[in-house]
Amino acid sequence: MSLTKEAIKEGLSNLQRSVDSNLFTLIDLNIPDQKITDIKTIAEFPHLQRVNLSGNELKDVKALAALKGLRKLDVSNNRLTEFLGITPLQRGLTHVNYSGNSIKSFG
Repeated sequence: MSLTKEAIKEGLSNLQRSVDSNLFTLIDLNIPDQKITDIKTIAEFPHLQRVNLSGNELKDVKALAALKGLRKLDVSNNRLTEFLGITPLQRGLTHVNYSGNSIKSFG
């Protein structure tokens, strides 16, 4: 199942100031356990800072690279075999949870 804009809107919460502007935006996305396989649509929500996509069926999370202000990421218990191709310290990530996946490479 692909992540839809409607599902994203239902999972959004926590209105705060964006990290790269003075605008207010919803910064938390919580969509666990929904059998999601594709998250390309998440790139349309670049101000997200905390994302929980645990317990889905994700094999690829490259679309998360579009989230420049991402601080906390939970993609535990999916079907991931490699880490997202970014260095957490370069991106300002303070918390990353990949537990419950079969990580084989650090791409």
